[in-house]
Amino acid sequence: MADGGATLRGTFDSNRIDLLSWISLADFAAFAGVSVNNGNSCWGYVSPSGREYAIIGLSSGTAFVEITDPEDAQIVAHIGGPVSLWRDVKVYQNYCYAISEGGGGIQIISLADIDGVTDRVVLVGSVTEDGTIPTFATHTLAVNIESGYLYRAGGGSNGLRIYSLADPANPTLEGQWSDRYVHEAQVVTYHTGPYAGREIALCCSGFNGGNFQTGLDILDVTDKQNIVNLYPPRVFWPNAGYSHQIWLSEDRRYGYLNDELDETGSNLPTRTIVIDLSFLIDENVAAPFTASVFTNNNAAIGHNLYTRGDLIFESNYRSGLRVFCSENALSPVEIAYIDTYPGSDAPNFNGTWSNYPYFPSETVIISDLERGLFVVRMGELTGLGVSYPQGLPATAAPDGTTNLLANVGSEPCGTGTVQTGSPTLHYDNGSGFVSVAMTDVGGGEYEAAIAPTSCGDVVSYYVSAQNVLGETFTDPPDAPVSTYHVFSAYADVATLSDNFETDLGWTTAVAGATSGQWQRGVPVVTSSWPHDPSEDSDGSGQCFLTQNALGNTDVDGGSVVLVSPTIDFTDEHSHVAYDYYLKMTTVSPGDGLFVEISENGDAGPWTQIAAYTSDGGMFWHHVQIEAAQIEALGVTRTENMKIRFLATDSLPDA
Repeated sequence: MADGGATLRGTFDSNRIDLLSWISLADFAAFAGVSVNNGNSCWGYVSPSGREYAIIGLSSGTAFVEITDPEDAQIVAHIGGPVSLWRDVKVYQNYCYAISEGGGGIQIISLADIDGVTDRVVLVGSVTEDGTIPTFATHTLAVNIESGYLYRAGGGSNGLRIYSLADPANPTLEGQWSDRYVHEAQVVTYHTGPYAGREIALCCSGFNGGNFQTGLDILDVTDKQNIVNLYPPRVFWPNAGYSHQIWLSEDRRYGYLNDELDETGSNLPTRTIVIDLSFLIDENVAAPFTASVFTNNNAAIGHNLYTRGDLIFESNYRSGLRVFCSENALSPVEIAYIDTYPGSDAPNFNGTWSNYPYFPSETVIISDLERGLFVVRMGELTGLGVSYPQGLPATAAPDGTTNLLANVGSEPCGTGTVQTGSPTLHYDNGSGFVSVAMTDVGGGEYEAAIAPTSCGDVVSYYVSAQNVLGETFTDPPDAPVSTYHVFSAYADVATLSDNFETDLGWTTAVAGATSGQWQRGVPVVTSSWPHDPSEDSDGSGQCFLTQNALGNTDVDGGSVVLVSPTIDFTDEHSHVAYDYYLKMTTVSPGDGLFVEISENGDAGPWTQIAAYTSDGGMFWHHVQIEAAQIEALGVTRTENMKIRFLATDSLPDA
C-alpha cells in the first residue's frame, strides 16, 4: 500500500530528513472506495502493545495507518465523514475524536481493537447537539489529557466549547467561551508557579472569523462556568495577518505562534512569532509580550507547528516540513527540512498541512493537501559547527603572524563530538593552501597561526574538523570548493580607526524617522526589549546604536543617518571594515541597513557599497570592502571621503 524505503529518498528535496513511506490520496481512495480530494490535519496514537499509528484527516473522512514499521506503512481503516477541506483529529485514551467544517459534530471513534485483524477501528457515536442546540461545524480540536477535557474551536463564529471526557465515549458539554472566534487552542495544566493547578488555554483568536483584531487570548479555564481572561489587552504583534496556531516550548516559558496571512498580507517571509509567557510560571513577570520573531527567509505560508525538546517542527505549506533548533529560544535556526511540494515555495495554500512528532520511535508523520501522508525520520545531528570568539581577522599587518581562535563543537541541537586532533587551519597567502594543526587550548577552543605575509597579499583561509564518525566539516561549509574566509595584509596607514570610546567626530541626522536616532554609548539591555546586542562587538564598551535606551529602540517611519569623519582613501591598499548588528523582527520593502560612500565629503554624491535587508540575527557581523570593489562602482579614491550608515524602517513596527 505504501511506497517506502530507498526508492523514495531522492523523490523530494530534503536535508537531514529521510522519507520512509508515502501513502498518496489515490492509495487512500482505493482503500476506502470513495473519492479523496485532499488531506488536512494529522495526529498519532500508540496502542497498549506499543504499535504506532498515524491518523490523517481526508476530505472523505479519517484514515488510520500503522507505521510501526515506518518503511512499510499500511492503511488499516477509514471512517467516513462529511466531505470537507477542513478536518481535525485528536486522541484521548483509546478514542479518536474527529470534526470538520462540513458538519457532523464530533465523531467518536474507538481504537480499542486497532491491533486486531477485523473491525480494527469503529465509529461508536457522535455529538451533534449540546442539549437542544444543534452544533455541527468545528474547525479544530484540543485535548488536555491531564484534565480529561476536550475543546472545540471555531466552526461558524464559535469560540471555545468545552466537553468533559469523564466518559470518553460520551463527551458532555461543561462550558463555553464566546467573546471571540477561536481558530485553534492549546490547553495545558500548570504544576509550578503562580498558576500551579490551573488549566490554561492559549487561544489564537479574533473577531470576524479571526480576521479582525487577530491576536492571542490567554484564558484560565479551570472553572468551566467562570472562564477568566488573564490578559484582557490580549497579545498582538507587528504586521499581524491571521493568528493561526500556537504551541508551548517544553519549559512553557515561550509560545511559538504561526501567523497564516502575514506572508500574503504584508509581503513578509515565513515568520514564527515568539510570545513570552513566563508570567504563567514566574510571579516576577507581570504580563505576556511578543519577545521576538524568527524566519528562515522562505516565502511559504506558515501553518501548524509543534515542539519536542529543543526542536520545532513547522508545517509551512509549499516549503514542506521545516525543523528549527530552539536552543536559543528567541532566535531558533533551521537545521532540517523535507519539501513535499516540489517547485515553487510561493505563498499559496498547497503542500504540507500539519505534522505529528511525538511517537516514541521519533518517527514523524506529515499530512499534505495534495500528496497524502508522509512517514519520515530525522537523521542524527552529528555535525560540527565553528565559531570565532575573537571574531574573524579582517586585516593584518604584514611581516607578522596572524592568530586565529576557533570554537569547534556540536552544531545547534546536535550530538557531534570533535575527533581529537582533527581541527585544522588551512590558509593560502599566494602559494597554495597550507594546513596547520590547531592547538587545543581548552573549553572547546582551538588556536593556530597564519604565517607572515607581504603587504598587499590577500590571504584565504578556512577551518576543518572531523567528528568521531570520521565525517569532515568545514567553515565556511563548502570550503575550499567555492568559498573561504579572506583577509588582507596591509601597511599600518589607517586614517580612521574608531572603537567609539571617544568622540572622533561622527555626526547623525534624521531622514523622516519618528524614532530610533543614532546614539553612542554602552548597549542598554532590558528583558522587555530583547532584540538589542548584549555588548558592543569588540568588548571595549561603546558603539553606535539606534535609540540606546530602555524599551523599544526601533527605527520607525523613515531613516536615521550616521556619517563618519573625513577619511583619506588615497593609499592603494585602503579598505572599509566595520561590524554591524541588525535585528529585524519584521521586514517591509525598503527596510534595512545601507552603507554609502562619498568621494567629496558631505557634498556627495553618495554611492551605495552595501545593503542588508534581512534579519541578521542576534549577533555582530564583520564586513570588509576593498578599495578595488569600491572603485568598481565608479568611485574615485580621494583624501576627502566619508562613509554613512542609514538605518531604515518604513513602518512603525516593533
